[in-house]
Amino acid sequence: RACYTGPRTANHIEQALVKRFAELQIGALEYTMIARLIHDGERLLGVVAADTREKQPEKSLFIIRTPAVIIATGGGGMIYEHNVFPGGMTGDGFALAYEAGAELVNMEFIQIGIASTKTKFNCSGSMMRAIPRLVNSEGEEFLAKYFPAGSSAAEIANTVFKKGATWPVSYEHKTHIIDIALYKEWQAGRRTYLDFSCNPAGFCFDWLTEENKARYRREMTSDRGDAARNSLPLERLKEINQPSIDWFKEYGIDLDKGDLIEVAACAQHFQGGVKIDRQAQSTLPAVWAAGETAGGQHGANRPGGNALLDCQVFGRIAGEAAVKYVRQHKQKNVLTPDAAQENRLNEALQQSLERLRTTGENTMDAVEFRRSLQQLTERHVGIVRTEAGLLAGLAKLEEIKQRGFACGDKGTAYCLENRSLLLTAEAVLRAAAQRDESRGPHLRFAEYADNVPVARNDAKWEKYIVIRKIAEQMTLEVRTPSAD
Repeated sequence: RACYTGPRTANHIEQALVKRFAELQIGALEYTMIARLIHDGERLLGVVAADTREKQPEKSLFIIRTPAVIIATGGGGMIYEHNVFPGGMTGDGFALAYEAGAELVNMEFIQIGIASTKTKFNCSGSMMRAIPRLVNSEGEEFLAKYFPAGSSAAEIANTVFKKGATWPVSYEHKTHIIDIALYKEWQAGRRTYLDFSCNPAGFCFDWLTEENKARYRREMTSDRGDAARNSLPLERLKEINQPSIDWFKEYGIDLDKGDLIEVAACAQHFQGGVKIDRQAQSTLPAVWAAGETAGGQHGANRPGGNALLDCQVFGRIAGEAAVKYVRQHKQKNVLTPDAAQENRLNEALQQSLERLRTTGENTMDAVEFRRSLQQLTERHVGIVRTEAGLLAGLAKLEEIKQRGFACGDKGTAYCLENRSLLLTAEAVLRAAAQRDESRGPHLRFAEYADNVPVARNDAKWEKYIVIRKIAEQMTLEVRTPSAD
């Protein structure tokens, strides 16, 4: 798996890559967003790009002539209200590839897990193994409501402990009941918190199974004694992960003073994306994808650490493959656009401008459009997915799609992101509606009131769903994985 340096592992990897990038003196176009791939089905002619500093499309959009593109724009987590993605993760890579004719795959599989709404810190591992109270905004310990009738307090505590190793949500791990509980509390209008200042009612450390006790003791970096260990979740967290306490304090949450950590079920990783082969190439010539933008290299579930590793492995594969392609085609002298292709580039630029000139009496403000889309997605294709809910979500999506949005003063880049969000949300909703079983982070329920998902169905669904554009329509195809 990838290297690990604590809460800032991803930051440290990025710092090393940026340093190396500077050492190699690679040119970069700052403040530039790619808005469209111009592909004729046989070769890439170039891209429509946008200067993100310019708000008016006429001043913002321009052409870049390029024979090859690697899409590495991350996932589309901002389709959800609750997510741990950085700003700008609006599914742009998915939209670019799809609109150009490439296939998307596994779009229904999105990892969602317990995370801090303030800091976007994923509350996995020792945060759960310290066994905090989970309370809602009414001060209620709510987990027991969602466990099967007759479940003991000890059983619930052991499930919370195991949640540390089974983050995020997964059908294959019964700890998904905790994710279901958080999600439904929020949907009912009650916020949820981790409380390290007080034990769950009646808690005793001896409630833990011998297996869980042994794991806890392996993680101890200090021994605060039995009395302290039994007294508070905070004392247990100090024994197994003092740095997490320091980290939260740095970001304004002081657990020593009794601050609660507001948490929600937050989107954190797209398992699917642009369908790639072993050389990281999409189903279009001269277009590669790497990292979270790519799809097919993970199954429904993803082993921890493999997201960062995925970026490094397929980033290198894609880079080397793209360089090889360009060198081979330079020798053949076929990279420079001819007159007809130049016309195609200019037409694409004009079409992109027209798409941003939305008018109409019922158009939505761009900010309102985004907020409505995020609320729709969170409600209908979050943790709890039902046939009725997914179909209702698609109907609502069609309504806001028909209304469209006006860019207003938000500018070109924001509006391009909205288009990506819309396409990504539709792909996720349609794929989730097609898969009528539970698998990985895709939990399907017969009714919203149920707390037990429908079963996984390997006989029918050891298959994957491919999405592509045919005659301007989003079409889905179910395929069987190849034997090799």
